[in-house]
Amino acid sequence: MQPTPWPLVINQNAIALPHWPRSQEWWNRFAPCWCTAVVRPDGTVAFDVNSTLPDGTRTEMGPAALRRQRQALARWLHTTLPEAFPEIYGTVARNERGAVTELNAVPRWTTDGRTERNGYPAGREQAAESWAVRFTAPGIQAIIGVDAYAVVTTRDDDGNPVEYSAEAMIRYTACRDTADPDGTEVWSAIEYDTDRDPRPYGTAEDADKAAFRLALAYRDNPGHFGWNGSPGRDVSLAIAPVTNPARSSGSKPSGTPIPDGGMTAGS
Repeated sequence: MQPTPWPLVINQNAIALPHWPRSQEWWNRFAPCWCTAVVRPDGTVAFDVNSTLPDGTRTEMGPAALRRQRQALARWLHTTLPEAFPEIYGTVARNERGAVTELNAVPRWTTDGRTERNGYPAGREQAAESWAVRFTAPGIQAIIGVDAYAVVTTRDDDGNPVEYSAEAMIRYTACRDTADPDGTEVWSAIEYDTDRDPRPYGTAEDADKAAFRLALAYRDNPGHFGWNGSPGRDVSLAIAPVTNPARSSGSKPSGTPIPDGGMTAGS
């Protein structure tokens, strides 16, 4: 097997906050004396164990000692950075051995709280209009769109729907203007979430209610998207599991009710 790649890398370019990216001088002060932090020309910061003590003495570490020091460095980065800067989130990439290879700071994705009807973006198997939630991040020319909808999963021999479920389509779009993401799109990718609510529903209405709850689950958990807004970046679904509210047959979900005739359900 290939050894774990080092150094660990923090992508400062993904932090859309004032005073970022930080300078080499700032990282020299922030990093402990037993590690090095080197700001690269592309703005990323590379961390590794420092073999030179503050008094200038060089230390020789064997493989086992070096491994322990690097594990300590990884723990320090993954705990200290979020604690020092709770306004940003960290996503950890791992290689095939499960070892940490990269730490990327990603922006805080937020929504205006609206959950709106959005037509039939998933196609002909949709059983009702989708419930849409949109996420943006300060300073990031990108948008994340979630459409949760009822879908036909089983038909009888005559082709009539007999079973439905709720699922979501997540579209990641890098664009030049977040007010017009479709018209200014430069890159996009789509994922489908079909596992969040695997229960079958007997009617399109019940599945639509479940889709509404699914949209609310995404709306209320915006901080778990692991995308930094860059075109081509891996956008593996990274939202924490959310259990839908308890339901009774034929009843509306608890919490925010589905509007009977309106287009928007705010918080």
